[in-house]
Amino acid sequence: MKLEIPASVRDSPLFRNGGFRVYPGLFARCDLDRLLDEALRHLPNAIESSAASSDAEELRGGNPARRFLTVPGGHSQSGWYQSPRTIEFVGEATGAQVMPTGNGGTFSYYARPGDFLGIHRDIVTCDLAVISCLYDDSPPASSGGMLCLFCTRWSEPLSTIRADPARGGRKLRLGVGETIVLLGGIVPHAVLPIAAGQTRIVSVLCYRVTGR
Repeated sequence: MKLEIPASVRDSPLFRNGGFRVYPGLFARCDLDRLLDEALRHLPNAIESSAASSDAEELRGGNPARRFLTVPGGHSQSGWYQSPRTIEFVGEATGAQVMPTGNGGTFSYYARPGDFLGIHRDIVTCDLAVISCLYDDSPPASSGGMLCLFCTRWSEPLSTIRADPARGGRKLRLGVGETIVLLGGIVPHAVLPIAAGQTRIVSVLCYRVTGR
């Protein structure tokens, strides 16, 4: 089994940068407030996404171990997701042509002690994950809710990375208002468990690479 990487992605500046880039202040304050308000309004309809252990998928997608709450986004998120300006920005950040994978994105809530997302690569239709932090009250010294990126281990099977997660993991905390553009279908990644009293809310959008 081998992870297939399109030439347009392999040659991209994003791939050469480790497969990700963080953008501060991508949203105006009013737009960030609007997205957070929408996420909070949708929270009562959120459902638990959970799996006690990861399945045997070695490359992309599958059913990784996880526990968090999720809900489809609404008008504010989908408007930003589908806008030509956003698609152009994601394409420029990636160095390739991209398109949305669907009509909208999702909100994820890591709000209960132990909420997490295990090591995985994103599904085949999600070459690029665009994740924006809308709320995070974590103490500065806490690792809870941090992204852990395995940029140098992109060619390894998921089971190998899960067997030795201490090697090559790069921890990254997105601050409120920051956005990461991540080659989530290539770079294995995880969200570290939330501690008691912490809450983290993110907007998650997925795009496909369609060409250079």
